[in-house]
Amino acid sequence: MNAKYLVSGLGGGLDIVNAYLIYSALRQKDQVTTLGSVRPVPQNKIERCVPFDDSGCFIRASSKINKQGRYAEPRISKILKKQIKLFSSFYQEDESIKSELDIDRLKSAIISSGESTRFFVDGGGDALILTEADANEEGETSNPFEGGDSHTLEAISGLPNTFVATISVGLDIDRKDLKM
Repeated sequence: MNAKYLVSGLGGGLDIVNAYLIYSALRQKDQVTTLGSVRPVPQNKIERCVPFDDSGCFIRASSKINKQGRYAEPRISKILKKQIKLFSSFYQEDESIKSELDIDRLKSAIISSGESTRFFVDGGGDALILTEADANEEGETSNPFEGGDSHTLEAISGLPNTFVATISVGLDIDRKDLKM
């Protein structure tokens, strides 16, 4: 049985762009590989997606994400001419209910996605933050245990054949504190 790979952004707006580096390397080695992204948008805020789980859907070039933030997934899908798996860390059953963080649904979507080996890619290094002091002064992270990356890390904790890759330490984390 051949391995099927998922290479997904860990949780930030541009993590999927950084994930493309590993995705492309695996594809060049003729590996069955899917590009993905973990984002804080419930599926009911996405037009023209194809759900495969409560908190997982395929994004196409024609998909539209109706939530404030940087959502490059439809554009990347258009450029690659491939669907992208989007895993949502937030769930909203209907419009009368406020979106809520749902780690269990996120984990379920990642598992049901069907890949045997998974890489979650962090572009800036904030996945490596262990204390509040580790964050860059300019960084958005004030609490390293809140936010997109920490939600994904919690969801993937304990999943077999699941790895975290950091592309560039220094964008979101103080290098000097990391070395200490």
